[in-house]
Amino acid sequence: MIIFGGFGNNTLFGGKDNDTLSGESGNDILRSEDGNDLLDGDAPNPVTGSAKDTLYGGEDNDILSGESGNDILRGEDGNDTFEGSQDKDNIDDGDGFDIANYSKLGKAITLSGVGTITKAGRLGTDQVFKVETVIADAGVANNTIDTSQSLSGVFISADLKAKTISANNVPSLGILTFNVVNFDNVIGTQEADSIKGDEQNNQLVGNDGNDFIIGRQGDDILIGGFGADKFIFNSFKEGLDTIKDYTFGQNDVIEVSKLGFGTTNINDFYYDVFLER
Repeated sequence: MIIFGGFGNNTLFGGKDNDTLSGESGNDILRSEDGNDLLDGDAPNPVTGSAKDTLYGGEDNDILSGESGNDILRGEDGNDTFEGSQDKDNIDDGDGFDIANYSKLGKAITLSGVGTITKAGRLGTDQVFKVETVIADAGVANNTIDTSQSLSGVFISADLKAKTISANNVPSLGILTFNVVNFDNVIGTQEADSIKGDEQNNQLVGNDGNDFIIGRQGDDILIGGFGADKFIFNSFKEGLDTIKDYTFGQNDVIEVSKLGFGTTNINDFYYDVFLER
């Protein structure tokens, strides 16, 4: 069943089957029931130029899209997908394994360690809660995970190749693991983080703490920050990386695999002291 709200503020309910609810213009309330439903807040009010829609998923696997306007999206039960759009949305899934999908946004996003997603181009910042997967737009550069504002004591294990990030030592929760897709850069916490890149040209920043950083393939920029950081190089085929802040006085370490580089002689490597300056 397909239901259109039309002009004005509407309240639409789905049925027991797979429904499409489109609020169109106005401040609408769309509520799914049973079935795998599509809820679309649609366009803002043509007179006021704004809209604030409220979308509720139901028992099954729903797709919720607020479109323009500062919308409230509630997934409730099921494995739901929230379509990222412009303006400031409040996304809260509830139960299930859920996705915040920004793959069609056309702008880079920054996922923070405190539950926000900031969209480039002044498209707004979303508040996100209980979402297990975040998908960025692969067609744009500099999609970034920035955990620098995480709570004290929390540290991350980020692996862009595996498309996962875990927040460790979260108060009352322990370890929280998320899927992060199409991200390019990672900024760590103020604790000891493990950060691993992928085949892209990543920017990996450890911040404070004794961090463990691997660029992998691609020409990466690696920044340890304050603390005794370790930069790992497993193969000479992994690209040309640049360490921006190697500091001997902080006990930073560059670890090179003898298997991956085919040598056990440190004289085969050259360190340019002037680059450190």
